[in-house]
Amino acid sequence: MLCAPWIDAIPESCTAEAVSADLLEEALAVASSTLYLATGRVYSGECSAVLRPCSPPILFDRLEPMPWYPIRTSDGSWLNLSTACDCHIDYACGCNGIPQVDLGRNDVRSVTEVLIDGDVLDTAAYRLDERRLLVRIDGGWWPCCQDLAKPSTEVGTWEISLTYGTMPPRLLQRAAEILACEYVKAEVDPEECQLPLNTVTVIRQGLTMELLPLDGQATGVPAVDSIVRQVNPDGLTRSGEVWSPDFARHRQT
Repeated sequence: MLCAPWIDAIPESCTAEAVSADLLEEALAVASSTLYLATGRVYSGECSAVLRPCSPPILFDRLEPMPWYPIRTSDGSWLNLSTACDCHIDYACGCNGIPQVDLGRNDVRSVTEVLIDGDVLDTAAYRLDERRLLVRIDGGWWPCCQDLAKPSTEVGTWEISLTYGTMPPRLLQRAAEILACEYVKAEVDPEECQLPLNTVTVIRQGLTMELLPLDGQATGVPAVDSIVRQVNPDGLTRSGEVWSPDFARHRQT
C-alpha cells in the first residue's frame, strides 16, 4: 500500500491563487495515490513498522509437542532445531552461529530503534545487511523468546522499529508534482487547468465536461501519462511477489 505521498509540495509556478493547506495535502495524496496504482503498486514511499520477533513454533499440531523443529538453512540444507530457545543457526558464510534476525522483507530502509527488556540498544551494537538481516556485532546475542502478552517496555520482551518501502524515482515524483498541480488548478483556477485529452465538451458555467474513455491513459494529462508509460509500459496493476514457508515471520504491531 501507499504509506506516504511521494512529494511534499507543488511547484511555486503552479498557480497564482492562494492554496489552503488542506487542499494542498489532498492534492499531494491523490496525485501520489493515482500514480502509485498506475505504476503497479511498486513505489510505496517510506513506511514504518514495529516487529516483535519470536522463535519458530515447536508444535506441528495442537496435541503432541515435537522434540525437534526442522528448518532450511541458507545453503538449502535442512537442520533440526531443538524445542529450546535456540534461534541462532550456522549460515553458509560463517564459521559458527551468527546472531542475526531475518526481518521478513527485503526492502528495509533503516532500523530506527531496538528495545530489549525495555532498554534501547546502542545503534553501534548492530548493523543492517541486505536490507533484511539485522546482525548483532557487539558480541551479544539476540533474544529468541519473549512474552508477547507484555508491553515491549517490560523485562522479557524485545522489539525492532524500522522503516521500509521503495521511493519513486525523480521522474515519477515530477509526474506527481504536475498532477497535483492540475488538481489544485481545478479547484482554485479552472480556466488554467489542463483538461485531459478525452474532453470533448466543456461548459464553463459550473465546469461540466463530457469525457470519452481514456484508452489506457492513467490520468489524461499528457506529460504525466508519458512518464507512466515509460515506467510501466505493459500497464501492470501490481508487482510480482514470492512467498516461501522458509521466510521468517514476526509479530508486527
